[in-house]
Amino acid sequence: MTLDIVGFGKIGQAVARRARGFGVTIVAYDPYADHDAATDLGVQLRDLPTLLAETDRAEQCYPHPAHRVLFRRGDIGKPQSIGKQYT
Repeated sequence: MTLDIVGFGKIGQAVARRARGFGVTIVAYDPYADHDAATDLGVQLRDLPTLLAETDRAEQCYPHPAHRVLFRRGDIGKPQSIGKQYT
C-alpha cells in the first residue's frame, strides 16, 4: 500500500514518521519540500499529477486559507482514496 501526502511541511512530515511504522510506501508532493527530510524519512517526492494518478491513500497536510483546494475526488485515479485533511 502507498500513502501519499499532499503537503510535506511539519504536519506532513509528522504523518510520514507515524506511517513508517506500518511498512507502507510513502510518497509526497510539496513544491517547497525539504529534500533532506524526505530522504531521512524514506519518502519519495513526486509531482502532483503523478502522485494523484498512482495513489492508494492521499492525505492533505497543508494550511489552506479560505479552504483552498489543490485537488478533488475526480482528479485522482481511485476516488475512494482521499483521506483526512490536516491543517
